[in-house]
Amino acid sequence: NGANKIAGEMNLYNFKKSNFDKLKFSEKKYVHFRHSAVMAVVHIRQKHYMKAFGRMILGFLISPINCLKEVFNMISGNKKITRKIDLKKEI
Repeated sequence: NGANKIAGEMNLYNFKKSNFDKLKFSEKKYVHFRHSAVMAVVHIRQKHYMKAFGRMILGFLISPINCLKEVFNMISGNKKITRKIDLKKEI
């Protein structure tokens, strides 16, 4: 359900934030952007449209380029994630 998705996303985001010292600036921006995008989707599924809109705007402000890439992939039907960050290799 939505509450579990939010809790899981927050745990994952906090884990990634605890390892930000191992990431490049661009990777940190991408992590922030993806978190906002995931939270926007969760809010849409819960019909919390204003929260979703706020998360979409935040994601765009954090990383406009990644946002546009994700929108393009979504429109084109390409399910590929634009970037994958592997924290396990650093830990």
